[in-house]
Amino acid sequence: MKRWIILSGTALVAVGLLALTLRDLVESVRYFAAKPRDLLDIVAIGLLGGFAALVFDWLSPRIQSRFRVVAWGAAAGAATLMVGYIGFGMAFLFPLPLESGEAAAVCLVMLSSSLILVWLWFEFHQAWKAKDARRSGVPTSQKDASH
Repeated sequence: MKRWIILSGTALVAVGLLALTLRDLVESVRYFAAKPRDLLDIVAIGLLGGFAALVFDWLSPRIQSRFRVVAWGAAAGAATLMVGYIGFGMAFLFPLPLESGEAAAVCLVMLSSSLILVWLWFEFHQAWKAKDARRSGVPTSQKDASH
């Protein structure tokens, strides 16, 4: 009996997801039929992204490692500036959300943004450690154990 309930619930969720997907697909077809130029832009972005991934794959592991460090550092730095500016703006320039009683929402946004920043800086740190380990020829885990 319990098995049938689980199967029925899973089937209902699957049908609901299929209905939502089909609705979104129909809306997308209507949108791009009305604006075919936007579809061309999206296809071009996809092709350029695929080409960039292919070029990245052809690079040597040393250059890939350097590129990862630069990319993670740039992403973390840009995100830090953006979150800092938004926090400064919320606190000093546009205090309306704080004055209107939306302080909890602002705190939640800043907390989630801060968690994303921690993740970006952690990935940058990991890429930096991997680059240093490759340069010295010592695996990262052994280098950490010796300190």
